[in-house]
Amino acid sequence: MRDLAKLGQLLLQNGEWEGRRLIPADYIATATERQNNGGPPFGLAYGYMWWVPRANSPRTTFIASGSGGQILWVHTPLNLVVAVTSEVTEASTARNQALDLTLKEIFQAALKSPLGPAISL
Repeated sequence: MRDLAKLGQLLLQNGEWEGRRLIPADYIATATERQNNGGPPFGLAYGYMWWVPRANSPRTTFIASGSGGQILWVHTPLNLVVAVTSEVTEASTARNQALDLTLKEIFQAALKSPLGPAISL
């Protein structure tokens, strides 16, 4: 899970890691903006391997989702990266389990933190 979180952190930092450019910033920007209308399972716009909830606004949030409820969620206004891994079970394959945990529990706790600004999705 730490490697998954590091990938999210790398994208949050626009492709830089420890002062070194690993991924071109323009690729990160393009990959995390709307490229098409997306569709199931989230019904969100889609970039290059990233779900993009706010398709008509500046890059604020983007999500990668994998089999069994694996989620990598990056929210730039809070400098927040959330990596969720799940054991592959019938319940965890219903992707909403990990996404609900991320949005309803983790994100809400981050919003209430004195370190985070009062914003909403």
